Amino acid sequence: MLGEVGDDATVINDDKKAVAQAITDEACKEAGFDSMDAAAEAGTAFVFMGHGTSHTANVTYDQMQTQMDDLGFTNAFIGTVEGEPEDTACDKVIEKVKEAGFKNVILRPLMVVAGDHANNDMAGDDADSWKSQFEASGDFDSVDCQIAGLGRIAAVEDLYVAHTKAAIDSLGASDDAAAEDTDAKATDDSADDAQADDAAETTADTAEADAE
Repeated sequence: MLGEVGDDATVINDDKKAVAQAITDEACKEAGFDSMDAAAEAGTAFVFMGHGTSHTANVTYDQMQTQMDDLGFTNAFIGTVEGEPEDTACDKVIEKVKEAGFKNVILRPLMVVAGDHANNDMAGDDADSWKSQFEASGDFDSVDCQIAGLGRIAAVEDLYVAHTKAAIDSLGASDDAAAEDTDAKATDDSADDAQADDAAETTADTAEADAE
């Protein structure tokens, strides 16, 4: 969904751009803002919480932050529940939002489905939930949550469909190429057989002539 991972945090691509635009558009719409700029002017930041992983592919989240920055979204912050780098941990994200000067925070999952992580790790009432940690910091006037997965956003659904179609089409192309190879081999084999038949016939004719 987010395209190739790449080697470092600077790598962005059209897929990441499409997802970043889609999720910020949806978040603004649900929060009652016309745009990210309008939200920023109102002192509102959006924190998008991803899952995270111990795999090196976790750099994707830093790349998404780079993508948000590239789009000019100064009030968009990417965090993760698990994995590294540690700069996407909740306490680090709180510091970033505070330093940027935003007083209102809206948390939203950066996940296809808004399940346990979104409802409990992000928006739960336990002391270690992201919502509780943001509130406990005392640095913000309001902390709200939007519980909706990426899979509910039409633009993201379209991206999945496009990638699925491309994958299916590539399989068809492979099948066509394989069929062409098979046909070419069959043609070569037929040519070889014809040449063998001609040679055998020539040999037979020569033998017959010698006998006479």
